[in-house]
Amino acid sequence: MAVREQRYQRRQWNNYKRKERERRFAQTLALTPPSSPLSVNDDLQHQPSRQLSSSRKKIKREKAKCYKENEKLRVKLKVVQQRVETYKKRWIREKGQKEKGNKGKDTPRKKKKNQESFEMWFN
Repeated sequence: MAVREQRYQRRQWNNYKRKERERRFAQTLALTPPSSPLSVNDDLQHQPSRQLSSSRKKIKREKAKCYKENEKLRVKLKVVQQRVETYKKRWIREKGQKEKGNKGKDTPRKKKKNQESFEMWFN
């Protein structure tokens, strides 16, 4: 086939295909039923019910409340643990002092301080 004949053949083929697509489209329009008008009920069906939305809100509210309460309890627990540690350390120190007796009480620094306070009061 010559170049000119190829162009002519392509043009005919394009016209044929275009008409075929138009026929198919017209056929689908003829076969499909007309769409019903949108009603208020259709809009309501897509939205969740009032009870469902309120129950979800309630669940979220309760979850948030639990999270806040847990956080408060964590803070409280931390404070109590710190107190326990301080009292534990005090108890261990006093226990150590009792075991040592009078040995550990008078360090050189304490002796000097006691001497100075004694001199201040009685001199």
